[in-house]
Amino acid sequence: MLRRKLYINVLIVILICMMAFNSEASGEFKIYVNGNEAPFDESLGYPFAEHDRTFVPIRFIGNYLGFNSTWDQSTQTATIYNDETTIQLGLNKLTAVVNGWKRIIDSSGEISTQVKNDRIYVPLRFVSETMGA
Repeated sequence: MLRRKLYINVLIVILICMMAFNSEASGEFKIYVNGNEAPFDESLGYPFAEHDRTFVPIRFIGNYLGFNSTWDQSTQTATIYNDETTIQLGLNKLTAVVNGWKRIIDSSGEISTQVKNDRIYVPLRFVSETMGA
């Protein structure tokens, strides 16, 4: 009886690990905001994980979180803002300008904004902390 329980527990652990691996390998994961699943689609772009960080498209922040976003082609700079906070993000830059002050995007000093499928992506943690989430 004990042997059978051990076998079942090992099988359960293996199945859980396989499900986690398959979910991560497919690149599909969900982001929740205030308990609701955030809606990502082709027009908005999809989040992705890289360097142990979650990246989201800037349009997600504007469309779903209620912030405004603009793009300045001449300086290659995206700006996310609301009444209290303005974040300026240059393409592939390690720093951003937040309310006029230069800030490192990631504590590692090696993570920058990224362009993928003609969309600008930013680390979710940086934006959420900067925007007071």
